[in-house]
Amino acid sequence: MTTQASTPTTIPSTTPPALRSEYPLIVCVMSRWNDYDMLGHVNNVEYYRYFETAILTLLRETGLNWQTDPVIPLAAENGCRFLKPVGATDSVDVGVRIARLGKSSVRYEVAIFVADESEAYATGFFYSCVYRSPARPIRRDAIEGARSFHGGTVRGSGGCCSPCGRGAPFARALTRLN
Repeated sequence: MTTQASTPTTIPSTTPPALRSEYPLIVCVMSRWNDYDMLGHVNNVEYYRYFETAILTLLRETGLNWQTDPVIPLAAENGCRFLKPVGATDSVDVGVRIARLGKSSVRYEVAIFVADESEAYATGFFYSCVYRSPARPIRRDAIEGARSFHGGTVRGSGGCCSPCGRGAPFARALTRLN
């Protein structure tokens, strides 16, 4: 018995679809055989792996190296909105942009695209609280690199990003990026 993948359907929404052109960095991620569920769709958990790959690529493009630089990103919250199922394919394109660059947190927005299609199959976000290690000096070129994917200036975040749930002691450990 063989199973046949269903045709993609779109979830009704009043929000206009995310477009490939809205993301300054597009990362091609190769799919693997084990990315697919028994219906022939990319398994939900794999979208997060794709998001992570794109965000790490963006960080590399900015010049930031969290293994040696003082800026250490800590995952605070993430989410995904599945719009259309991604069927069997060789690769997906992941758009990534910095939506908010604060003093102690960053909000990345990501989207999954297939082949040469302009509308996203899924959109997501990733909040990262940033811890600054006092033992390592910060490099200005890493901050400027992040600004190039944000398109604005660094704004204050008002302390720790709320999804962390650690309150004031954690917020005091975070320091300004600029």
